[in-house]
Amino acid sequence: MRSHGFGKNASFVLLPLILLLSLPLFSSSIQAADQTNPSGTNLVGSMTGTADDDNYANHGEVTAMVDMSQDGNDTFTNSGTVDGEVKMPGKGGNTLTNQDGGLLESLVTVSVNNANGNNSAGNTVTNAGTINTSVYISHNTGGNRNGGSNTQNNTGTITGGTFGSCNYGASSTGGSNHITNSGTMGLSVYISVNQGIGSSGGSNTLDNSGVIENEDKGSLNYGESSSGGSTTIINSGKIY
Repeated sequence: MRSHGFGKNASFVLLPLILLLSLPLFSSSIQAADQTNPSGTNLVGSMTGTADDDNYANHGEVTAMVDMSQDGNDTFTNSGTVDGEVKMPGKGGNTLTNQDGGLLESLVTVSVNNANGNNSAGNTVTNAGTINTSVYISHNTGGNRNGGSNTQNNTGTITGGTFGSCNYGASSTGGSNHITNSGTMGLSVYISVNQGIGSSGGSNTLDNSGVIENEDKGSLNYGESSSGGSTTIINSGKIY
């Protein structure tokens, strides 16, 4: 009977197949870096981000800062306490949520943009807890850049100032900022601050049905040839 097997040539046929099956499979998407500090846990030190799209959560206490400023489109959720600063990437597209009972003790910067021409996507801030300091939604020191469209919704307490877009770089643009408040904001609300030469504040809206314990500043323009863009203020609450 004639054999139909591979015989002595079998190894030459099977070897490429084995090598092919042993190759690792790569995904085209970048996997997010996830990190959670559980409730009841005291993290001595910082939560530090990566260049990926980070998704971090703190339900305990972080004694230092939450530094997610490396890169990516990041998300940070807090229901615990953060003693240090919270910093997120300049690339934008970031989401910060401080839940009811959450406490952020130091400066919060949702998008830090230092590079020239480094445009930022929109950022979202939701606060139902307490922020014991100021909030910079988009902080732009690089020239020729756009701060993106930024949104903040406050139903809790912010004891410091709120800055929708701060534009210090030449020819920078603050984008579109929408701040909604039904809670308490302790200091002034600066929807747009334009200090760079030729900078522009973009289109801005403040909708207040809560309490702002100091005057609101729709647009502050310090830089030569700077402009505040358009500002709309809707107030059914109290602004002192």
